[in-house]
Amino acid sequence: MEGVVSILLEKLTDLWFGKAEELASVSGELLKLGSQLKAIQPLLEDAHDKQFASAHIKEWISRLNEVLYDAEDVIDLYRVRIESNSVDARAEKRKVTKFLPSFSECRNLPFLSEISSEIKAINERLSMIWKEKDLYGLVPLVGDRSRSPQHTAEVYPNHQTTSYITEPHVFGRERDEELLIEWLKKDVCEGRGENARVIAIVGMGGVGKTTLAKKAYNNSSIKEHLEKFMWVCASEIPQAFHLFKHVLEAAELARVEDIGRIIVGKCRGLPLALGLVASMLRHKKRERPIWQEVVSSPLWSWKQSNNENSIISAIALSYMSLPFALKQCLTYLCTFPKDFKIEKHFLLRLWEAEGFVSKDGVDTEALAGQYLEALANCSLVQVEQYKTTYYRLHDIVHDFATYIRGHDCADAASLTSANVSHQPRFFFSSRIEELVIRDMKSLEEWSFNADGRTMPRLRNLTVYDCPKLRRLPDGLQLNRLHKLKMKNLFILDYICLTSLENMRKLKLSALNKINIRGLHGFKTANMLQKLDLKGLPKLDVESKSLEQALQVMNQVTVLILQDCHTVAESIADVFKCHHLPNLRLLKIFSTVSLMDDMDRGRSSVAFELEVDSVEMGIRLSGFGNIGDRAGHLCIRLSNEVDYLPEWIQDLHQLHYLEIRDSPRLSCLSEWLGKLSKLQRLRLYNLPELRGLPDKMEALTQLQELKIQEIPRLTHLPTWLGKLSKLQRLALENLSELRSLWDEINTLTQLEQLFIYNIPKLTNLPEWLGKLSKLQGLYLWHLPELRSLPEGMKNLTQLQELEIKYIPRLAPLPDWLGNLSKFRRISFCHVPQLNDTIPHAI
Repeated sequence: MEGVVSILLEKLTDLWFGKAEELASVSGELLKLGSQLKAIQPLLEDAHDKQFASAHIKEWISRLNEVLYDAEDVIDLYRVRIESNSVDARAEKRKVTKFLPSFSECRNLPFLSEISSEIKAINERLSMIWKEKDLYGLVPLVGDRSRSPQHTAEVYPNHQTTSYITEPHVFGRERDEELLIEWLKKDVCEGRGENARVIAIVGMGGVGKTTLAKKAYNNSSIKEHLEKFMWVCASEIPQAFHLFKHVLEAAELARVEDIGRIIVGKCRGLPLALGLVASMLRHKKRERPIWQEVVSSPLWSWKQSNNENSIISAIALSYMSLPFALKQCLTYLCTFPKDFKIEKHFLLRLWEAEGFVSKDGVDTEALAGQYLEALANCSLVQVEQYKTTYYRLHDIVHDFATYIRGHDCADAASLTSANVSHQPRFFFSSRIEELVIRDMKSLEEWSFNADGRTMPRLRNLTVYDCPKLRRLPDGLQLNRLHKLKMKNLFILDYICLTSLENMRKLKLSALNKINIRGLHGFKTANMLQKLDLKGLPKLDVESKSLEQALQVMNQVTVLILQDCHTVAESIADVFKCHHLPNLRLLKIFSTVSLMDDMDRGRSSVAFELEVDSVEMGIRLSGFGNIGDRAGHLCIRLSNEVDYLPEWIQDLHQLHYLEIRDSPRLSCLSEWLGKLSKLQRLRLYNLPELRGLPDKMEALTQLQELKIQEIPRLTHLPTWLGKLSKLQRLALENLSELRSLWDEINTLTQLEQLFIYNIPKLTNLPEWLGKLSKLQGLYLWHLPELRSLPEGMKNLTQLQELEIKYIPRLAPLPDWLGNLSKFRRISFCHVPQLNDTIPHAI
C-alpha cells in the first residue's frame, strides 16, 4: 500500500511537469489528488500496526487499497493518452494553420472531461476515507517508530558470531588450541584474575581465528577454573565504548534469563516459533521491561484461522517488530505460490518496481538487498543455496502474509483436484485484485458467485496447470487486467483478447487450441511491458499485422516467442523500419530457452535466436539494424545451417556471444574478430567445429572464454595467449585436444582456469607458472596427465586448487605446500596421492 502511494505521487509529479499544467480542467483534480495522498501517507504505518486489534481498521485499509488501484488505472490511462495525443498533435500541425486548434486537441475534449470526472470521483472517495481516520484513532508516526528506509537494514545487523561450534572436527589446529588453553589456565592459576592478559588471535580472514576462539570458549577444562563466561562479537573496527556496551549487554542476559524461559514456554517447543522469537529478541536490548513487553503481548492470544496459535503469535510478534518498509516487502512475497523459490536479483527488482525502496539519492538495488538480508536475519524468510541464492516463505509465514494482504490476493491452489468438482463455483470477494488458480487437474469450468457478481477489481490473473479447463467464466473482463498468465491449459479453446489497453504483462504458454490470428487485440496494447508467448501452434501472424501491433508497444521491454518461426521473421522485418525503444530482451526459439534473464546488461538488448534454415538466417537480417543497442546474443543453428548469419557482425556493441547446439557448424567466420567490444564468448556443443579463426587478436576486451563440448577440436590458436584482459578460461570436454598453446604472451590477468575432461592431454605448459594473478586452478578427468609443471611454485596468489579423477598423477611436490594464499584444496580419485600430500599443506 505504501508502495502504491509512492508510485502514484511519482506519476503525478511526472504528469505535472509534462502536459497537465496546460489542461486546467484536469490539473485541478490532479493537484487535489496529490494533496490527499500526501496527507494519508503518514497514517499508513499506524493503520497497518493496529489492524490486528480492529477489524474496522483492516476494512479501512482494504477500501483505501481499492481507491489507490483505481487511481493508478486512471492516471496510467491519462498519461498514455497524453503521450499519444502529443504525437498526433505534431502530425496535425503540419496540415492545419497554426492559428486554429488542431483536430487532435478538439477530438479529445470528451476524453478530458471523462478523465476529470473519474479523478473527481476518486478524490471524493479519498475524502470519505480521510474523515474516518479520527474514528479509529489513526495518527502519523514519528521518531523511532517510523524509521527512514535508509536506516531500516540497521535494525537487523549481520555477520554476528556466536559461541556455538559449527565445525566440531577441526584438523591442524590442535597445538594452537592446546597453547591457547594453557595460557588461559596460567592466568587463573597465577592469580591474574583482576589484571588478566588480553590474548589476541591474529591472521587473515578464513584461517580459523573464530573457530579457535570457540574451541577454547567451550573447553570443559577452562570452565572448571572460571565462574562467568561471556561471548561478545566485536565489529571489524570496534570502538571501545560500543565494545564495553556489548559486554554490559552480555552481563544483562543473566538478568532476563527467567523471562526468556517464560517466552520459550509460550513457544511450546515449536522450532519455527522458537527461531522467530529468538531472532527478534537477539535484536532487542536485554532489559527486563523490554522483554516483559514481549511476554505480556496480546498477540500470544491472537489466532488466525485454524493454524497453530503459538507459531502464528511468534510470526506476528516478529512481524510487528519490523520497520514499516520491511513489512510491505515481506507481505509482497505471498503473491508467489507456496514453496516457490525466488531468485535474489529478480526479487530485488520487483521490490524496486513496486515502489518499496526509497529512491532519494540511494542505490536502490543495494538497499533492497539489505532489506532482504534483514528479513533473512530475523528468520521470516528462508534462504536456500543452489548455484545461486533463492528465497522463500515457510508455509505458515505465507499464510500470515496472505492474511495481512487481505483482499489483495487470492490463491485457489489449495483446492486440489481431489476436492474440487468439474464445475465449481468460486465465491470470491468482489474486491479481489489478484487471483491465482493452479494445479487443479479435474477443473473443466468455473463460474462466479451465485448472485452473478464478477470481480470488477481484478487486476492480476494466473491460471496454471489445469489440463481439463475448457472455458473461462462469462463476464471475466480481461481488458481490465494488468497481468495475465496462462499455462498448460491444453483444451482451452477461446480467450477474448480484443482489447489490451490496460495490460502490462501477458504470458501465454502451452495453449494448444487457442487460435490467435492477426494480433488485432495487440493494437491497443500501448502499456504492454512484457509479452511471452510459448507453445501456441495456432498462432498465425502476418508481418503487416505484427508491425501495426509493435508500433504501439513503445513500452515493451521483454519479448519472448517460442515455436513461432514465422513471427521471428516478421519481427526482423519490423526492425528494418521500426525500433522498439525500450526493448531489453528478445527470445525467439523452438526448443528450451537457455539464456539467463538476469545475465544481461540493463541498458542493452539481449537476444536468443534459433535459425532453422539458411533462408531464415538471411531473412533475419533486419536484426542487424539494432546495431549499437544489442548487447547479448545466444544463437543456435539447426541441421540445415552450416555458417553464421553475416548480419551478426553489425552488432558492434555486443558484449556477450554464445554459439551453441549447432550440429553442422564446421568453421567460424573471421569477422568474429571485429566484435571488439566482446567481453564474454562461449562456444558449446559444436560437434563439427574443427578449429577457431586465426585472427581474433582484436578481442582485446574479452574477459571470459568458454570452449566446451567440441570433440573435433585438435589445437588452440596462439592468439589465446594475447588476451590481455582475460580473467576466466574454461576448456571442457575436448576429446581430440592434445596440448595447449605454447606461449603466454600477455595473458597475465587470468584469475581462474578450468581444464575438464581432455583425455589426450599429457602435460600442462610451463607458462602456467607465469600466471601471476591466478587464484583458482581446477583440473578434472585428465587420465593421461602425469605431473604438474615446476613453474607452478610461482603461483603466489593461488587460493583454490582442485585435482580430481587424474589416476596417473605423480605424488605432489613439496613446494606446493609453500603457496601461502591457499584457502581450499580438494583431491578426489587421485590414487598416487595416498599418504603423499606435502606436509606443509
